[in-house]
Amino acid sequence: MSWKPRGDWDYPTLGEQVVAFLEAHLRVPAGPLYGQSIRFTADQLQFFCRLYELDDKGRFVYRRASRRGPKGKGKSPEGAMFCIAEFVGPVQFDGWDVKGQPVGRPRDYPWVQIAACSEEQDHNLYGPMREMLAESDLNADNGGVIDLGKTRVEFKDGRPGKIEPVSASSGAREGQPITAAALEETHLWFPSKGGDKLAAVLRRNVGKTNGRTCEFTNAPALGEGSVAEATLDAANKGQTGLLYDSSDGVPVED
Repeated sequence: MSWKPRGDWDYPTLGEQVVAFLEAHLRVPAGPLYGQSIRFTADQLQFFCRLYELDDKGRFVYRRASRRGPKGKGKSPEGAMFCIAEFVGPVQFDGWDVKGQPVGRPRDYPWVQIAACSEEQDHNLYGPMREMLAESDLNADNGGVIDLGKTRVEFKDGRPGKIEPVSASSGAREGQPITAAALEETHLWFPSKGGDKLAAVLRRNVGKTNGRTCEFTNAPALGEGSVAEATLDAANKGQTGLLYDSSDGVPVED
């Protein structure tokens, strides 16, 4: 069996299954919609479908991505959902169904890292992710399969897998077989803070497991040499395997 085009998308993707999984399990953790099921916007659905796009042999088209937008767009919650999907969602290609559409399954050994240049930054994403899980039926306290810790998320039955925050100041990360990494606020990842080295290590590490990295960032200030600026340069040069998704506010006069 191989892929058969449909009307909805003109490329094979696991994104629809990933979004359906997240919408089925996650609840809004705060605000006026507290407790309601999370619903993706059309823009978010499109991004996740592109992020999990496959070629006709079931291989991921993108191993590296950047989700760029202005403050207040909700990038940290999107990063939280990316981490949850990579931890327990159907993100691993598992063949084609009878209709010629891809089928996903969870990874056997998910190891997800939430990375930032400082501990304060990585908790900007880890906090929303933990709150989402706390309100979901995936939480062990609600009959689910996930144990929530203040510094780590694991499976309650002891099977291998974890989500953990890391920072440039937390020591060497070289060689860790992580399966995914969310890079938080890479417009603040400067060489002087070790940001470029941390990004390079994370990308090498996921390469060993067929994993992926995704940046969640504001627009970089040009000329500062941040990781976000380097990613923008790579996108402008058409680097293979990089998905660059950018949405900016309406320009206004100074």
